[in-house]
Amino acid sequence: MLRSVSGRRGPSCAEKPPTRQTFERFVIASSAALRDGPATSSGLRIHLPVATPLRVACEDGGWLQAWAPMHGGNMGWIRADLVGDEEPSLPGELDRLRAASPRIRDW
Repeated sequence: MLRSVSGRRGPSCAEKPPTRQTFERFVIASSAALRDGPATSSGLRIHLPVATPLRVACEDGGWLQAWAPMHGGNMGWIRADLVGDEEPSLPGELDRLRAASPRIRDW
């Protein structure tokens, strides 16, 4: 089941075939591969940079079926742990780092 920080849930691919009803998510890794299938051995379609908006249709085994409207509308599969609910920002990432390490002061 597709989970989010906000508590929203989306369908698994087994429960509901992909439709036009999607959920907006963002790439939260520095780069993420959009693939032909839900496996690292599947062909690579495109590498997506951090903060890329995605439209997610469903989840299957830790992979999300999604498309990237800002990158030619490429559709494929992306690892779920590389995707988040909120668009990453520099101030937000610095706050996260500061919370994780008390040694980090003002940057």
